[in-house]
Amino acid sequence: MAAARGGAVARDARRAFDVAEREHVLVTFGIPPRGPDTTFGYVRRGAKLGERLYRAAQFTEKPDAARARTFVESGEYMWNSGMFVWRKPVFLGALEAGRPALAGALRGIGPGGSVSGFEDRIREVFPALESISVDYAVLEPAPNTLVIEASFDWDDLGSWGAWARRQPHDPSGNVLFGDAVAIACERCVVVGDGGIAAAMNLRDMVVVHVNGSTLACRLDESDQVRKVSEAVRARSVK
Repeated sequence: MAAARGGAVARDARRAFDVAEREHVLVTFGIPPRGPDTTFGYVRRGAKLGERLYRAAQFTEKPDAARARTFVESGEYMWNSGMFVWRKPVFLGALEAGRPALAGALRGIGPGGSVSGFEDRIREVFPALESISVDYAVLEPAPNTLVIEASFDWDDLGSWGAWARRQPHDPSGNVLFGDAVAIACERCVVVGDGGIAAAMNLRDMVVVHVNGSTLACRLDESDQVRKVSEAVRARSVK
């Protein structure tokens, strides 16, 4: 996550803390969309409760291009930043409603005792927990989720495409970093670290060579590189 104007971040954070302290709610930050991006989750604004404060009416995870365009044109949707504020009892109550098995396992882990004891308990419990994002498990089904429209700049730097948006571009729209060469390419991300990365006659592609490993994929699918990590891990256990 990249955020500019630190004063705005602090002000919005204080407001979220105040709301979460006063009320039995879960709070997320919504980002006014800069375009129909398909790599972000979206949250639709519900009833307005105050200045830039709304009930969350609906969450949609990574829509296709047509839906994302409809969302943005409607003016009712924001990007879901994935930054949340809540009190522990409120969160555990929402988790109990949506995923009781997860809530039961976590309720037995408290801050009491030694730090090492707490860490040992986490290591004991965590591997057996269901692997699910907090959006799916808690926020989406919860009726008490609020969204604050953020006043600060934000971007999710979780993919090569998102990272590239913040980098200098050459006249053809390419981002070149390290030992990188692009010949007759347009809108490509080429990164070479520990070796040369070269691309030729490509459009909207990512070519990354780092520490002896190479990745090539479509730019609009760069948020899915976790599939590569999963495939490599699966190969290693055979």
